[in-house]
Amino acid sequence: MIIEETKDYLVFYKEAGLDSEKDAPKDCLPIHRLDKVASGLLLYGKNKEAAAALSRQLTEKKIKKRYHIVVPKGEEGKALPEEGCFQDYLYKDSKKQKCFPVKSLRKGVKEAILRYKILEENGEWMLLDVELETGRFHQIRAQFASRGFPLYGDGKYGSRQKGTVGLHCYQLSFLDVKTGEERGFEIKNPEGEPWSIFENVMASKS
Repeated sequence: MIIEETKDYLVFYKEAGLDSEKDAPKDCLPIHRLDKVASGLLLYGKNKEAAAALSRQLTEKKIKKRYHIVVPKGEEGKALPEEGCFQDYLYKDSKKQKCFPVKSLRKGVKEAILRYKILEENGEWMLLDVELETGRFHQIRAQFASRGFPLYGDGKYGSRQKGTVGLHCYQLSFLDVKTGEERGFEIKNPEGEPWSIFENVMASKS
């Protein structure tokens, strides 16, 4: 679904199950990607010049992305602090298409940093807000799973819960390539589980 389109860029809402590249709008160049299992906002360049300028913003960390995720509360005595920062070295196993934390930098390893805050709890599940400082392959999924908090429905990283993976990019901001003005976009979480787990909790607080 197209959220906004100009001559230079297109902001697109990707549903879970679509591929960021293969299912991209016609003649658009992806600036960043979302895992196939995830939903949320994506930015595309409409021409080579705009795509190059937006890609530079990504490298310079001027493109900001925030995510909502759903994770289990964890085992007794292993609670997740209300907010925090994860910093890991992630190794991408290309054959398994999966990432693993390792102890030091080497070939195929990249530093991964994210910050999170717990927003709500309901039953055995928690809704978190996550901001990436680095955009690595499967970063959010791998970093939380390695600490015993695999995302809802993410069987690839150890979740025993069946269903849609609880990973949604709800907020995106970047600088307009012509004016330099900051452009910000936000979209609601999808309907259905796991997001519906928190609907009553959120409504009671509003």
